[in-house]
Amino acid sequence: MDSKRSHDTPRNTKAVTRTGERKHKSFIGGNEEAAHDPLLGYMLAQRFQLVQAVGKGTYGNVYRCLDTATQRTYAAKIEERPPQRRSAVLGIELSVFNKLKNNNPHVPYLVASGNDPPYNYLVMELLGQSVSARRHSATGKRFSLATTLRLTIGMIDCIRAIHDIGYVHRDIKPGNFTMGRKKRQRSVYVIDFGIAQRYLDSSGSPLAPRSNVGFRGTTRYASIHAHQRRELSPRDDYWSLLFAMIEMLLGRLPWDECRDKAAVATSKFYEVKHETLTASLPSCFRHILTYLKSLTYHDQVDHTYVSNLVLLEMRVRGIDDAGPLDWETDDTVTWYKPASTNPAIDPPSPIRYYKQKPPSSPDAQSDAGSGRSIMTVVTTASDGTAFKAPTATTTGGSGVDMLDKAELDELDDELSGEGERDKKKDKKKKKRWGVKRMTKAARAITMTGLNAVSDLVV
Repeated sequence: MDSKRSHDTPRNTKAVTRTGERKHKSFIGGNEEAAHDPLLGYMLAQRFQLVQAVGKGTYGNVYRCLDTATQRTYAAKIEERPPQRRSAVLGIELSVFNKLKNNNPHVPYLVASGNDPPYNYLVMELLGQSVSARRHSATGKRFSLATTLRLTIGMIDCIRAIHDIGYVHRDIKPGNFTMGRKKRQRSVYVIDFGIAQRYLDSSGSPLAPRSNVGFRGTTRYASIHAHQRRELSPRDDYWSLLFAMIEMLLGRLPWDECRDKAAVATSKFYEVKHETLTASLPSCFRHILTYLKSLTYHDQVDHTYVSNLVLLEMRVRGIDDAGPLDWETDDTVTWYKPASTNPAIDPPSPIRYYKQKPPSSPDAQSDAGSGRSIMTVVTTASDGTAFKAPTATTTGGSGVDMLDKAELDELDDELSGEGERDKKKDKKKKKRWGVKRMTKAARAITMTGLNAVSDLVV
């Protein structure tokens, strides 16, 4: 249950994020501040004794607690609220837990909940370290490609669990994924549903997006749509997942040097729009980005397709799913080398995109209702195994039908949030900025530059 919330993020995003993570780690170790916590020893609901502080955030603290009735150890999340006020944060978390009904292996099970004035509380399964804490304790603060991809598979399963009950998490980041304990120490869990939001109505259709939405998420990992103050949907959880994947693999993100939220948004916009974000990364990163760019607010994310992209990357590279994770071995960890042209390090993509299925295939699909073609992705592993999933984008290659310029412009408009009425204004911006990749100096953009593009990213 990671510490800082992004809609309260001060100006220096990087400093705040790292400070928050240091605080989280120090609480795990039991520092001086934790030792003088007045709640330590408190008997919650006359049953759960708080014995150790393990996390602290804007909306509540997390403690290791002892169930005096069973002598079992759990985690207790507590927020202090006046009795007459309903808890906005733990109330949302409780609704998510109630929907899941303690029946999902990627979400901690709920033991108890209630009000012990002046505290509202949730008592749940005690988990291990967060993925963020694991990364920060690793050499170079990064994971190997094998560990990154294996963690990603677990994260996808976690996100699927939330989307299947009709909710969007809205704060996907490494700090909100934790590893299990004991027999489930390799399992990945998702936590912290304080700003989750329902996106499906009772009939299973997406709710109409609101026109005026505040920023939600963590600045470092939030999607471009969050920076644009747009309603978030399942695609935005996956944008945050992609950013987290890149950070786990490289130990950094391109906007690390940006000093405020507007500069971060500007960097994300150009990195994503021109696909420089994943240009030097393994093929599954590039294809996930291409797929996400094709999705609209109302589209459901094909979890199986995204998972298969990662699984196929693992298969092509010979990654053993049963091998040790980085923190489980004393061997030297081999890091991924970006921008390499060595086929042994970055093999050619095994994925082929077709704008339409070849006429000989009986599985040709079309979207007659929307008037759009559905792109069919055929992924073939070295052993002949084929995965198929519909998407709405293509990539280059011999004999491949590329999207035309009008269709690409339509995708760009969807990504940037520009409508037909803003086309002329958008052309002026493109002319002023050009299409060159932002350099490191350009990412640390000046306030003068921010004023020129503020309407583009907020």
